[in-house]
Amino acid sequence: MQKTNEEHDGWNEYAHKKIYTLRGKIGILRSTGFGMYGFIGSAVGLICYNYISYFYTYFCGLTPLEVAFMLIFGRVLASGVALWIGHFSDSLYKFKVGRKYGRRHFFILMTIPFFIYATLIPITGLNFWYYFITYSVLLAFFNTIHLPWTTLPAEMTDSFKIRTIMGTVRSVVGVLLNTIAAFVVAQILNN
Repeated sequence: MQKTNEEHDGWNEYAHKKIYTLRGKIGILRSTGFGMYGFIGSAVGLICYNYISYFYTYFCGLTPLEVAFMLIFGRVLASGVALWIGHFSDSLYKFKVGRKYGRRHFFILMTIPFFIYATLIPITGLNFWYYFITYSVLLAFFNTIHLPWTTLPAEMTDSFKIRTIMGTVRSVVGVLLNTIAAFVVAQILNN
């Protein structure tokens, strides 16, 4: 037996096994369910980058300089978290939970605390550091679900045609729901 200097990372046993098991045909309905995430992605972008600066300056009394600092530093923090999440999500197969449930499902479950945490954002009358911390953590949370979700089609099917349908439906659903979200937020701000 010949020894090699390669480091054993646990992937060799699972390199040719499909972790994600097909749970039915991937058609328009399942693609629409997958595409609902497009609303989270586009709505968070719309709210975080457009309306949140208005909210923080008009309702919370922060200066435009403070809001700009939050937006910039929040993106820098989110980029750092994205690197870690990407690596951790790709390495989850090394652990028993990753081999049993798949590499991405753990992160999709993070959507639940994400929505609960998001309720802490629209609170007025607090100081800069509260808004700074809640906004930065919100963006980090968002990356925790965004990165693994975008890789799911490649793990769900080998068919380029089906992945194209899933991506197209996700884009259409995201745009439609984003338009509705923009309209609802505009109506709230008008009242």
